[in-house]
Amino acid sequence: MITLFPSQGDFCATAKKHLHDQQVTCLQQLQTLNEALAQRGSEAMTQLTSAAEVQAQQLREMEATSAISLGLTSLMDVDELLTLIMDNSKEVMRAEASSLLMLD
Repeated sequence: MITLFPSQGDFCATAKKHLHDQQVTCLQQLQTLNEALAQRGSEAMTQLTSAAEVQAQQLREMEATSAISLGLTSLMDVDELLTLIMDNSKEVMRAEASSLLMLD
């Protein structure tokens, strides 16, 4: 006797195997996507941190420029003005010390 259709048990086993294979494939794809998302999140966080550092440096520079500009217009004592400029320059450059050589 020749059967054209597989038995119901064979069909169910084949369907279960197919579903299992699909689940495995989907889980692998999800894992790959999750890893890629984690990597992109890490890269974005690094870029944000870098941008925040750049902005902080720019803010320090702008504050120093503003303080020096105010000093230029309000201070009459040259030594006091030079001290202000050196202190602000040292802060912007994140230096521990600074010096200025003046020639007569």
